[in-house]
Amino acid sequence: KGEGVAQSHEEAARLFGLAAEQGFAPAQDRLAGMYYKDEGMAQSNEEAARLYGLAAKQGDAWAQFNLAGMYYKGEGVAQSHEEAARLFGLAAEQGDAWAQFNLAGMYYKGEGVAQ
Repeated sequence: KGEGVAQSHEEAARLFGLAAEQGFAPAQDRLAGMYYKDEGMAQSNEEAARLYGLAAKQGDAWAQFNLAGMYYKGEGVAQSHEEAARLFGLAAEQGDAWAQFNLAGMYYKGEGVAQ
């Protein structure tokens, strides 16, 4: 929001990057979102997926949810409804309502899950 300092997506990306390099999942997740949304650096779905994957492996539910969406749509990764369902499931187990909703929709449509 630029409160107390001048807003700079570039500086935010630099600082998130420092924390992400240290394995801090929230920073990996935030930086991934910046790559996905083209905020402060060139848009890259591949880099977003890589960073979301690092955070997701640490159990970050939001990263699991976001990476699941990328697998569902085939953005930055090969499309896989099975992997999307698995990741939505991990986030859903942590109580993420949107992941629960999306996973329910996949069961409803029979996408990536046993029918």
